[in-house]
Amino acid sequence: MNDLQMFLEGPGLERRPVTLFATSKVSIVTRFREASTVVDGQILVDADGQMATQVDVDGLRYQFQRSPVIWSLLYG
Repeated sequence: MNDLQMFLEGPGLERRPVTLFATSKVSIVTRFREASTVVDGQILVDADGQMATQVDVDGLRYQFQRSPVIWSLLYG
């Protein structure tokens, strides 16, 4: 049986394979609430060691350190 793989998809449909690095409490501000929500957020890491932190409540959007671009989580 094949293992489920995770990818982050960014601008220009670029895809980076990632793995789960850690899970920690993350405070996320949503557009539906004025206050932030604390969730068990994931931190993913790519092959180059760059870490991406979860930026939404559902766990489908991530942002790499020092980058304004939001990436989408895909499974394959």
